[in-house]
Amino acid sequence: MRRCDVSVRYGDDSVALTVDDDRLLWSIGPKDVDPVANESAAVADALNNPIGCTAIPDLARAKKAHNAVLLVDDLTRTTPHKIILPLVLDQLNSAGIDDKHITAIVAVGTHRKLTDQEIVDRFGAENVARIRFVNHDFDDASNLVNLGKTSTGTPIVVNKTYLQSDLKIAVGSIVPHMYAGWSGGSKMIQPGVSGGETTAETHLKGSRFGLDMVLGRVENPVRQDMDEVGIRSGLDFIVNVVQDRWGKLVGVGAGDPIRAHRCGAEIARGVYEVTVPGLADVVIAGCYPTERDIWQSQKPLVTACMLCKPGGRVVLVGRYRDTVGDKHPLFWNSASKTLDEIEEAANGESLRDRIDAAALLGLRPHLSSRTISVICEERPRHEFEGMGFEWLGSDPKAALDRILRQCGDGKSIGVIQSHTGDLVPNIVGSN
Repeated sequence: MRRCDVSVRYGDDSVALTVDDDRLLWSIGPKDVDPVANESAAVADALNNPIGCTAIPDLARAKKAHNAVLLVDDLTRTTPHKIILPLVLDQLNSAGIDDKHITAIVAVGTHRKLTDQEIVDRFGAENVARIRFVNHDFDDASNLVNLGKTSTGTPIVVNKTYLQSDLKIAVGSIVPHMYAGWSGGSKMIQPGVSGGETTAETHLKGSRFGLDMVLGRVENPVRQDMDEVGIRSGLDFIVNVVQDRWGKLVGVGAGDPIRAHRCGAEIARGVYEVTVPGLADVVIAGCYPTERDIWQSQKPLVTACMLCKPGGRVVLVGRYRDTVGDKHPLFWNSASKTLDEIEEAANGESLRDRIDAAALLGLRPHLSSRTISVICEERPRHEFEGMGFEWLGSDPKAALDRILRQCGDGKSIGVIQSHTGDLVPNIVGSN
């Protein structure tokens, strides 16, 4: 019998496993696309030839801008800020906006804040020395402004520092996203620098619409809300990059927040949309790079469940270095909650619970008919068991070998090598 060697990304390492050829239904990951020859040159070219609007210096002069704010993404993304930021800052300087009048807001949304050292590591000491960096805080009412509601009734509550800036630029990356369809664009405003009430409403909308119906769709009800929040709050310009599975730059979309985003999303589709010949009984899912914490596990979990037969098993393989108990208590302890209790939380007063409930309502249809197992050496087993997940141990190689032995003859295996949370599956067969 022929056997196939495959590997699953696990943090900075990989785990090798061998699967019988007649049981391996598919092994997938992001497509290999030729990266750009020179990353700095590619970003500079995009900045100098923006899509749907004038370049940053002309835009700044037209607005008579005296200051600017840059929205930058957090540790859950791999955007190459050390390459992008100096080029953007130089263009702002050329328009007469000095570094001391530029603020970078880390658009953490409802994620944890970055430490001072993490800010230096992520954005570069040189950039941190040039401009001020601050974390967004969705709980800080004193630095939030209510702009009313979107056309669908979603409250528009955004960061005051961002809102009061003369020129507003968002720098991020584009990958598939289960709530927004695709990340990037105005998603840097919502949820990046929004209040909790705004985030709760858009996430609830995505969950009730169906996460599998939003993922990979550039036009959807949640993106509509996000774009309206971006427009109403005055987002001027975006710089959105697309990277391959190795973090190499393959494309840049810069310019108008909607038109440039849509162009970037099409580039990203060529990397992250994958075709599979049917659902597998067991899906082994490499969660890198969305493995910062259990909250981020939603992303690979949705995609893996979409590729797993009802009654099957999903095995998440990830580092999960951070806890989420303080930020998402309902989510963290969801195994003990009934559907009625989650619905009650979704309609309650607690913004944290409403955000958690949105995630759980979106996940419940997938989780209720599949066994979810986790392999992780960084976090204790009770954190996963509180989610209703089966903890398989801290040794990924031993745990995966054990799963392959236990799942029985005739059970089909699907392997997602990495970036499970960043894939858009196109299922062409049934089995």
